[in-house]
Amino acid sequence: MTNIHDIPWNRIAVEAAAIVASILLAFAIDAWWDDRQDRAEEQRILVGLKSEFEQNLELIDIEFSYRHAVIDSILRILDASVAPSTMDPKVMDGLIGDLIDGLLQSGRLSLIENEELRRVLASMPSQFDDTTGSELYDQDVTRNVILPYLRTHTSLSQIANASSDGRPGVGASQESKAYPTTAPVDHTELLRDPEFLAIVVQQHWDHTSAVLAYESLQAALENGIRLIDLETND
Repeated sequence: MTNIHDIPWNRIAVEAAAIVASILLAFAIDAWWDDRQDRAEEQRILVGLKSEFEQNLELIDIEFSYRHAVIDSILRILDASVAPSTMDPKVMDGLIGDLIDGLLQSGRLSLIENEELRRVLASMPSQFDDTTGSELYDQDVTRNVILPYLRTHTSLSQIANASSDGRPGVGASQESKAYPTTAPVDHTELLRDPEFLAIVVQQHWDHTSAVLAYESLQAALENGIRLIDLETND
């Protein structure tokens, strides 16, 4: 029988310590690798988000051009309502036409270490909801308020022909053919109709509110890009 005093306890302790150390080192390497993988994934997400933010900023610039062009047309109509004889009927048709022309959740935001950036990204869907709500409201008002009025008070084909250049402030996406029309209708008479002017004033309110919503989203996107640049540069 082996004498207990003959067992090489020192060597066994050293080997056991080496085994434990190797296991701990393996865990540390795995954790380090996982951290690098998460960091690489975070960087990939951030780069993708920045690209998407920049694309949305370009779309917002287009939306601003459209909204401000419509607001300008609205103000011209309201100005002409106090002196209707100064409005050219063809110009009036184009201005009326302006009235009827009309995601970012990666699912892995917890990977992003920058707390401020996470807050910006987390709040962004609600700001997109605001701008989407503006678009849906525009469609609803156009279909249920503006078009029903214009169908009974105007020549829609004449107005459509006058506004064939496309979206106000943006231009045409495709060429459209002129609609056949009968005798020209002088739509400047609408400048004396309180119902028409009420619709125009409401449109001014709605487009102004939409501009404010897009300005808020624009600021959030620009701030998000700034924070992403800081995070990726680190």
